[in-house]
Parts: sequence; C-alpha cells; structure tokens
Amino acid sequence: MSSSITSISFDCHRPYALSRFWAEVLGFIEDPADPNAPDDPEARLIDPRGLHPALVFVPVPEDKVVKNRVHLDLRPHGLRDEE
Repeated sequence: MSSSITSISFDCHRPYALSRFWAEVLGFIEDPADPNAPDDPEARLIDPRGLHPALVFVPVPEDKVVKNRVHLDLRPHGLRDEE
C-alpha cells in the first residue's frame, strides 16, 4: 500500500486562533477558495509553495491529558477501497 500525506490534523480547543499562530510561524496561508472564519468548525492552512501537507485544526471538547493529539490524513496513490 502506498499513500501520500495530504494534511496533518491537530485536535485543539481554539482552531482559528491556533491556525493564526501557525500561519505566522510557518508562512502558511488560508486556502483562498475556502478562507477560515473564527466560527468555522475547523481551520485549514496550506503551504503556498505546495511543498508541505496542509495543516487542519479540529475542535475537541476534552483537555489534553497525556499524548499529543495529532494525526496524519493520507491519500492512497490507487483507489482507496483497493488499498
């Protein structure tokens, strides 16, 4: 099975605020076709150079307790169901 990372997702309490911080740090931008808003259910940033996966910030109600809450979203090179 072969896949590519399309985005890295972060569970967090304030997706929009966290996306603004990482946009400043990494030089990532909002998707011009789908810009973020403070009340959106999630926030997404893209690398304007197209070199790195997108970053997605997803709200969760619970606090972080032990492990980091990050996961990779993958896109198979073939058909998903076949992979």
